[in-house]
Amino acid sequence: MSTADGDKSRISLSTAFTTFLGLEEEDAAALVEYEKGHAAFHIETSYSKGETIFSSGDESDGFFVVLQGNIVVLLDDASRGGASTIISGGGVQIRNRRRITESGKASRVQTVGSVFGFVDYVLNRRRTFTVVSGKNCLVAKCKRSGLDELKRENPNLDRIVDKVLLLCSVVELASLEHR
Repeated sequence: MSTADGDKSRISLSTAFTTFLGLEEEDAAALVEYEKGHAAFHIETSYSKGETIFSSGDESDGFFVVLQGNIVVLLDDASRGGASTIISGGGVQIRNRRRITESGKASRVQTVGSVFGFVDYVLNRRRTFTVVSGKNCLVAKCKRSGLDELKRENPNLDRIVDKVLLLCSVVELASLEHR
């Protein structure tokens, strides 16, 4: 799927959900089928290296999945000490590299298949961290308006999205145990 740097291969949203989160293939196929006859519940956007995807304090109107390349989660100075460097919802990392950026902010690099921004989305609160493109990347934004429409039109698909968010939380909690 991805190279050692996580920037060569492009994956689909359904592949991210099945391969990296363990969503059943029939559930992912149901989401793909829904999009054939309806407005997409997600949008795909390309970002150049260093371009901001969202900033701390922004409205959380969706959650994101890295489809190609990688992203960098920047931790604000206030969240750098001790255990608070773990950002809940900062993302499910397929590969996690920690570093200090030129600005002095701590960061995590997340690669293809990573899901980020989901806790702020679920809690309907403003963003608690900043994300920039680490390399040229493609991300899918599962937007609240599209997911609300999906929920109204097909409650079974809403159950699948809830399952994706739950799987994100489980994977993130499991990764915290290994730090």
